[in-house]
Amino acid sequence: MATNTMIDATDITVADTDTTVTTDTTITTDTTPHNFKVGIDKSLIPLLIGSGGKNLYHKVINASIEELQKDYEHQAVKGDIKLRITIKNNDAIGTYASWKDTESLGPMNVVFNEIIKKKLTDVAVSINDFDSKKKIELKVKKIELKVKKGVKSEPLVKKYRQNFNYRMDLGKCSIGQFIGNGGDIINSFKQDIADKLKVDKVFIKIDEYDDDKDYQCRVIGNTISDIDIVFEIGFYGGDRSDIHIVQKMLINFVNGIYEDDNEDDNEDDNEDDNEDDNEDDDNDSVNSD
Repeated sequence: MATNTMIDATDITVADTDTTVTTDTTITTDTTPHNFKVGIDKSLIPLLIGSGGKNLYHKVINASIEELQKDYEHQAVKGDIKLRITIKNNDAIGTYASWKDTESLGPMNVVFNEIIKKKLTDVAVSINDFDSKKKIELKVKKIELKVKKGVKSEPLVKKYRQNFNYRMDLGKCSIGQFIGNGGDIINSFKQDIADKLKVDKVFIKIDEYDDDKDYQCRVIGNTISDIDIVFEIGFYGGDRSDIHIVQKMLINFVNGIYEDDNEDDNEDDNEDDNEDDNEDDDNDSVNSD
């Protein structure tokens, strides 16, 4: 089971003819390239990059560098950290980010790349949430306009945002196990909540518990630790009593991830046992000669 707590995703291979939107940052030397799928629509790329590349620089590039320097200042992080991130879109894949290893970091690039992926995911979640609010506001304005013009319309029901925080001790589980490649696992869970509660624009953020953050959490389980994970879940519609239903759904969701992980471990053990058996058979054959 993976022990790091960064967002886990499989790199993707893309064609050279992708539509490209680039922000200028410091150019690094030719090293190992990386492609990471970002869960936003092509139309939202300008929000990710920002005016003159400021949003991408401050929230992803500079934020990643600062986190690496802060968390690993006791290790050998030598030389200037140079990073250039290019945002691209491919009709078959979607929106993705590309960058290369920083030569001066050496083996620390493994940690740095995970930090970059997490920052990209956090910004994408924020952009999608912002876009959802704008669409709801636009829908409300259209209904109000119809009412002013005397056009019959369905009565407007205002939906309030519900926000629930849950704290869980998940041992050595990594956050990436609950996200999935390109967010497929967490997106499926969002849809389950939307279908169950008949709510809109479900938002889920998974992060390590931080005592410095000012939020209240419901503790799930009998123990808490310094490595607890917090699930921040929100949506439009429903009411405060939904906190109990969402809690049960979250527990089932986490248990399902654990079961899938255990099945994978058992399959790996069976493969190892089969390999050992084959080696024993080969040795018996040699000895019999």
